[in-house]
Amino acid sequence: MAVDFWKVVWEQRSRIIAMLTREEEMNRSLSLPQTKCHCYWPSTPYQTTAYGPLKVTLLTETRLTVSSSEDVIIIRQLTISHTSSPAGTSARIITHLQYTGWCLITPSDALRERVCGGPAREGIDAATAAKDTEVSPMIVHCSAGCGRSGAFCTIDTVMRKMAGLDRLDGGEGTKTDDEEQEEARRATEAEGVVDLLYETVERFREQRVSMVQTLRQYVFCYEAVMW
Repeated sequence: MAVDFWKVVWEQRSRIIAMLTREEEMNRSLSLPQTKCHCYWPSTPYQTTAYGPLKVTLLTETRLTVSSSEDVIIIRQLTISHTSSPAGTSARIITHLQYTGWCLITPSDALRERVCGGPAREGIDAATAAKDTEVSPMIVHCSAGCGRSGAFCTIDTVMRKMAGLDRLDGGEGTKTDDEEQEEARRATEAEGVVDLLYETVERFREQRVSMVQTLRQYVFCYEAVMW
């Protein structure tokens, strides 16, 4: 499975991976740890692991403790190269962001800050700015790939769309949050979209069932966008 994962990273030229789960999380009904995601990357700095024709090396790993040893943002820098690449070809740099606390916290102001702002957002923005000029998708996953991943993708997509509407107007930095939200609402209504977040989730669900899996996650998306 790890070989297939890294093939996707290589083929899509992705430079950012957002991992929203721990490798193991407690199954509350069984009171036992349950595997949610295997460690698909090298775990030791400067260790290189081969995944089929691809070689992945861990360069650095930075752990940012948020509130406890289990509530952590981990930022990893990796490189990936292909054995068939011409000699002298530079390896691609991958930014791997892992947030371990989502399963521990009910969606709240604290979670909004960790998922939508702070080091995680700064890491995504920095990696996005540094990547190739060509369009390459960010890879987002949790355990099932629809609940936390769906919420994250929805929040990120809607916030970027709203920021784009503001830039097109030329008013960046001159409007209050309420004015920006009202302008985005009017713009989306003019395009026939009554609820940008609702439409975004609907489009995602056409491609992946159960995106934004629970009602609480759905409400959390609205809270995060309006926060």
